[in-house]
Amino acid sequence: MAAVTGNLGDPQDQWLRDHAAVFCELEGGGSALVEGQRMLPDTQGSDYRMTVVGTAGYADLGMRGGLALTNAGGARQPITSLPEARSVVADWLAGGELVPQEASLRANRLAILATLAAERRERIAVE
Repeated sequence: MAAVTGNLGDPQDQWLRDHAAVFCELEGGGSALVEGQRMLPDTQGSDYRMTVVGTAGYADLGMRGGLALTNAGGARQPITSLPEARSVVADWLAGGELVPQEASLRANRLAILATLAAERRERIAVE
């Protein structure tokens, strides 16, 4: 993975990161791009986008735009039958397994490695 992050909105705040992007080369040959923005107008709040691309098409997930899939021969197909949004934190506090602990720990590890890749401006291989 390779990543960038920065602070354009308030350079005086050394801890603020208002944008980030992570590019991942996937084991099967595909690629994934995860982007986070906190510089949108106040009415938009924060936004993120994740795109996973492979030979059979791609999945595009956006905070505001939902999930859309595109196969190798077609246009964007919006998925409208997504399950109702549920709080992962509330589920976790209630002892649920909406997101298994192993998956949560891996996601956190990947986020930390992406942060390191951005800070060091180097590519990091993830096993």
